[in-house]
Amino acid sequence: MLATLAVVVGTVCGVTAAAPVALADEPTASDCGSDYSPDTPEAFAALNIPRAWSISRGAGVTVAVIDSGVDGANPHLKGAVRKGVNVTNAPGGSQTDAVGTGTAIAAQIAARQVDGSGLQGVAPQATILPVRVFSPTSDRDDGELDPDLVAEGIEWATAHGARIVVVPRAAPVTSARLDAAVAHAIDAGALIVASTGDAEQTDTATAARYPAAIRGVLSVSAVDSTGKASSTAVHNTHVGITAPGQNVMTTLPGKGDCLLASDQPTAMYATGYVAGAAALVASAYSDERPASWANRLQATASRPLAIQPADDRTLVGWGVVAPYEALNLVDDGTAPGPMNPDPAAREVPPPVAWPQPAADSLPTIRLIVAGVVAVTAAIALALGLIKKITMRRRRR
Repeated sequence: MLATLAVVVGTVCGVTAAAPVALADEPTASDCGSDYSPDTPEAFAALNIPRAWSISRGAGVTVAVIDSGVDGANPHLKGAVRKGVNVTNAPGGSQTDAVGTGTAIAAQIAARQVDGSGLQGVAPQATILPVRVFSPTSDRDDGELDPDLVAEGIEWATAHGARIVVVPRAAPVTSARLDAAVAHAIDAGALIVASTGDAEQTDTATAARYPAAIRGVLSVSAVDSTGKASSTAVHNTHVGITAPGQNVMTTLPGKGDCLLASDQPTAMYATGYVAGAAALVASAYSDERPASWANRLQATASRPLAIQPADDRTLVGWGVVAPYEALNLVDDGTAPGPMNPDPAAREVPPPVAWPQPAADSLPTIRLIVAGVVAVTAAIALALGLIKKITMRRRRR
């Protein structure tokens, strides 16, 4: 399994406290065998995924995985992976995954059912578009995510129809090209879901990571298997939402079912679950904009009692993703959470102009008649008074 990221020493304010953390090891072939497990992913019960499937299973949505490539030959991913691109200069194509994380994330999102296995993706009818931007054998990176390579991958994915773009790794810096690529993708109708990153031994646990910290990106941090935020994940004001990032059931290149991150949660795998939830929403509400999809997920996110203090959004953002609730949100402005930034979603329809009844002419006629009668009576009264006065004068 993944190497231990931290040693738990206690719990403070709902955050799993830890000793200084080291970089997480990448999953390797030794992390799992070729066997299948009949168990369903642990996160499925917590996130109520089977209930969400009664509304959406992600059909018609292309999800770009911007990472290390995706093994499309894995039985869980056969028929689910489109031809992608390798923007590194490492040998192999987009379906060569020398690291394993790209395949693991893709399976979290869109794994198909295989006999004898309980593993499925959150959006098992979605399609994966592999975009390879990271490779340990490439001289275009030095072990850290290159923001310009990520930008190139996002540009390519957007041009090839991705509606959800997931970036499970986090870069310590951004670039002008990455900022522009994110803005263009959002304008083109794609939602970018990105990891806020995991704390490192030489780093602070509150530093901004990219593209998660770029405006318009749905940024994801992790909670552990009990719903507690962990200090192994980055916490900052740009955290938008969280998902389980521990005991993640998925698969690796050429392997069967695997259980990853059993020691500590990681934002990388939490991002995979949120991307799957986003695919469910995008499939059900294909006419909405990416900002509305993100708003559905954040406005309906749950905040477990285990997370304290309740008003500290730097730990879990708006809460833990809740796909079924997001699919059922009626966005009338009363739900707690962020305001929908999509102007079209905030437009209030004009009041209905109900037809007015035709004017009734009878009241007008009645008023005229009454007026004539009143004037006639007044004239008659006046004439009577004049006659009476005249007769009195004659008597004198």
